[in-house]
Amino acid sequence: TLDRSSAAADVYKRQLSLLLNDGQISPRVLPHLQDSAERLLLSARGFTRSLRLARTIADVDDSPSVALHHLEEALYYRKRE
Repeated sequence: TLDRSSAAADVYKRQLSLLLNDGQISPRVLPHLQDSAERLLLSARGFTRSLRLARTIADVDDSPSVALHHLEEALYYRKRE
């Protein structure tokens, strides 16, 4: 419903803002992330889980920020669930 989708949009915006301000996500990744969230119909929880997994993949890769290939890998695993 409208309240639920509005709350989910607020979660997206807050998390993206925090990640961008902390330098944990590359600005180049944003358009792809937003497009993927809409295309895959990710809930706020699914969005958060995907970002967390992308951050973990970046950490394993010893990368200071989430790059596009980290997000793509996280979304690949998300599709397999």
